[in-house]
Amino acid sequence: LRGWIGDVLLINPYVGTSATLIVSWSLVFELGFYVVGAGALALRQRGVPSTVLTVLGLLLCTWPLAQIDFRATGVLALWPDFFAGTLAWWCARRRTAANHAIGFAGLAALALLTAAWPGGYGAAGRWAALATAVALWFAAPRERPGVHSGVWRFLAWTGVFSYSLYLVHLTVMSPFINLAQRAMPPNRLAFIAVWAAGVVLAFVAGWALHRTVEAPVERWRKRLVLARAP
Repeated sequence: LRGWIGDVLLINPYVGTSATLIVSWSLVFELGFYVVGAGALALRQRGVPSTVLTVLGLLLCTWPLAQIDFRATGVLALWPDFFAGTLAWWCARRRTAANHAIGFAGLAALALLTAAWPGGYGAAGRWAALATAVALWFAAPRERPGVHSGVWRFLAWTGVFSYSLYLVHLTVMSPFINLAQRAMPPNRLAFIAVWAAGVVLAFVAGWALHRTVEAPVERWRKRLVLARAP
């Protein structure tokens, strides 16, 4: 029961229970990141320079090295991954020389931290996050010209409902994979076909969730923000 309550409230790490729903653990981390991000935006609106915020973010990236087991700060174990993506987003959003310099310095510092403590500072997962951030950084200037053709158009379409897809993909695909494993070995062609069917249904479910829940809520949020704007 505590596990289900933790899933609903997204507080599993803080009450010391494992996640009943597998995807909920990452949602807990996301919410923790958003709280930190909201604090950074509040500081930025009060005139704190971007360089100062970058340095503070890098200092926060050293938290995993402390190896302190404290539930309230458990989400900071993956903060460097989120921060790498934040730096890539910042550079893509404001394509100025200063922003690119800040982003490059931040990503370089994270790479040095990862290299200095191999195996103990995120290991392969941290390198994957850094590589993804760098790829997004370089792809951002080329995003708009190619988005209307070929695979880029499909990726852009998927990106619109990617969060809804993330929320439901495991719930939709798991029954297909579990049933297939009971009926046939994974090296059978039929198993691949069942897995592909699960992927297609996950896409359909993600798109449906986006159209019926996520998009209406987002429209409501925007109307609320505009109504409160001075």
